Amino acid sequence: MAEAIIGWAISVLVAAVVVGFVIYLFAVARLPEERPRVPTYDRRGRFMGRYENPGEQIAPGRRGDPRAQRKTAGE
Repeated sequence: MAEAIIGWAISVLVAAVVVGFVIYLFAVARLPEERPRVPTYDRRGRFMGRYENPGEQIAPGRRGDPRAQRKTAGE
């Protein structure tokens, strides 16, 4: 009796993992291909423009920061 319950529990767990993975794949497919443009302000709080948000991994001034775009906007 206990072996049957354990067998069904493992089957349900495997099915839940497979369904969760399929849902994950559909969710990843729906992600946008580029980052959204966000408002950017200078150190005095003046609006500079809307630029791509580099994400939390990119520190200001590091490679990947869209600083060149900001400089051409007149910072």
